[in-house]
Amino acid sequence: MKAGTLQATMGIYPASSNPSPRGIVQVMIDTFGNIKIYMNTMGMALSCTSTNTALNGCGVHIHVGTVCNDNTLIGGHYWTPATATDPWINIRYPSDTQGTTNANINMNGGNGYDYNGNKGHALVIHDAGGTRISCGILY
Repeated sequence: MKAGTLQATMGIYPASSNPSPRGIVQVMIDTFGNIKIYMNTMGMALSCTSTNTALNGCGVHIHVGTVCNDNTLIGGHYWTPATATDPWINIRYPSDTQGTTNANINMNGGNGYDYNGNKGHALVIHDAGGTRISCGILY
């Protein structure tokens, strides 16, 4: 399994009313397929925690799509095999009262894809209620 680090420059999700999300997210994939996500972003949901219970609330996920300029092409969460339980369902980011993140998030077992399989896909960040607010392409 090929390992490496991918990076996405985050911007506004298409058709989002949140005008301010920005920053860098790095996705590190090791030779066992484990994923570590490092977020250094601003303008995200306020006071997010890993205990948020809303569907996709405070979530950060790799999606099927390979664009960020058309919300109809971004698609859902990206993992394989499709018969497995969605590994993204509990991946959430912490943020402070200003919507700033500076965090490492571990995803043991990853999403079933290696570095090359994740490269070029959309990384999406959700607000506390689960609405998509930010998107960037992993390169």
